[in-house]
Amino acid sequence: MKDEDVLIKNMAKLKIVKFEKYWYEYSVVLAFGAILDPRMKLETLGFCFEKIDSLTWELKLEKIKEKLYNFFAKYSTKGLTTSSNV
Repeated sequence: MKDEDVLIKNMAKLKIVKFEKYWYEYSVVLAFGAILDPRMKLETLGFCFEKIDSLTWELKLEKIKEKLYNFFAKYSTKGLTTSSNV
C-alpha cells in the first residue's frame, strides 16, 4: 500500500479490505474442523489466531469455543433422544 505505483497501491488497498472482511467473518465450521483434528486442537487454533491478530485473538477463540460447546450440547442431546427411541 506504500508503493509509488498507483495501480499497485490501489490493488493492495482492495486486497486488505477483502482480507479484513474475511478475518472478521471467519468460518466457524472451518475452525471446528481444526479443533476436531487431533493434530491441531484448540490450543493450536489459539496460537494461530494470536499470530494473525494479537489484539482480538482471545475473543475470537472464546466465540469459537462457545459455539463448539453449544453445538456439542445439541448433538449429544439429540443422540440421547434418538438412542432411547430404539
